[in-house]
Amino acid sequence: MDKFEEKGLSILKRVILSFKWFLSFLLITVAAAFGIKITGAILIGDGLQKAVDFNPVVAIALPLAALVSLALVLSLEQKSENIRFKAIGFEFEGAAGQIVLWVICFVSIALTIRLFV
Repeated sequence: MDKFEEKGLSILKRVILSFKWFLSFLLITVAAAFGIKITGAILIGDGLQKAVDFNPVVAIALPLAALVSLALVLSLEQKSENIRFKAIGFEFEGAAGQIVLWVICFVSIALTIRLFV
């Protein structure tokens, strides 16, 4: 491998790492904004309060389940190189593995919420 390839791989790794940090920061920012909006709507208005009173699972628990699933998949991907997912007749690797893992995490959390609520 020559210097150009090494430099290109180094830049690519930096871009991927900065993108992961940006996604993490964006996730925290969106979660904080969502929390502030919920708090403001509860204290000031009653529109969200009506939605929470009508169906709190849909209003609060499912968006949080999506965020938890995303955080889980992102943290697993950062600890290892590639996520590989093998099922009965399927094999997913890379981005497809992450998407399938996110869907499985989200569905399992949503079913658990449905089971206990």
